[in-house]
Amino acid sequence: MAKYKQNERIPFTDDLMFSLVVRDENICRQLLERILPDEKFGEIRIEGTDNDLYVETQRSIKFPLGAHGVRLDAFIKSGNVWAEIELQTYTGDHIAKRSRYYQANMDLDFLNEGHKYRELPRSYVIFICTYDYIGADLPVYHFEKFDRQNCLQFGDEAYSIILNTACSPEKVPEPLKALFEYINDPTKGSGDALVDDIDRQVSKFNTDEWRRRHMTLQELMDRNYEQGLEQGRAEGEAAGIEKGRAEGETAGQAAATLKLARNFKNAGISAEVIAENTGLSLEEVEKL
Repeated sequence: MAKYKQNERIPFTDDLMFSLVVRDENICRQLLERILPDEKFGEIRIEGTDNDLYVETQRSIKFPLGAHGVRLDAFIKSGNVWAEIELQTYTGDHIAKRSRYYQANMDLDFLNEGHKYRELPRSYVIFICTYDYIGADLPVYHFEKFDRQNCLQFGDEAYSIILNTACSPEKVPEPLKALFEYINDPTKGSGDALVDDIDRQVSKFNTDEWRRRHMTLQELMDRNYEQGLEQGRAEGEAAGIEKGRAEGETAGQAAATLKLARNFKNAGISAEVIAENTGLSLEEVEKL
């Protein structure tokens, strides 16, 4: 997480802020419709309601011991479409490989619910980047599997999309112009419905109370995560074998998450906010 001065406005591009803002049903719908205009989504609902589509923010997909965990900024499900939206502000991260891993793990998560291969929904991993990851100065990059030699589509319905807000402005399609401008410079007014809704939510989460929560989350997550990793590495190295190292690091991460949640609770942060930002269930938080 980025560090902010006491009176500095926390922007939409902040990881936690982005997760909180896209949890708004109207904003999530508008964002999806701008990025995936050809898809039809059901009624959006937050996790735990009964609508056709729901959003989970900062969701952790859990896997067997030793597997690499995944924390998703905004994870959206419907009957025939799954989508993951990430906001990326720093270069050097392996987006292509991350997309591949996210797709595989979303499929695994779906199949673990008891579904068949043939029932796998269309899935999108979407990165909104503030830099040009591909380097072709295009506003949107769409990727899917195909036969390179014969130019035939593979048809697995797994797609990766990268939005490049650093693209030359004249190349940006009209539905994305205001959003790109706002991400690049949140001080600009727009008159665009989506951007205005986003900015209102950003203002909502920049009140003194929410800033205090943000700072608390930031400091505790940074400190406890690093402590947990160090504890896990120490336990693994003491075992003297690779398996012990992997299990020790995983155990350290789990211990750090629990310690983090306890600190949140002691700081007066609600169980719902703790669950959203640690990957624990409400039941697990309430038992702390």
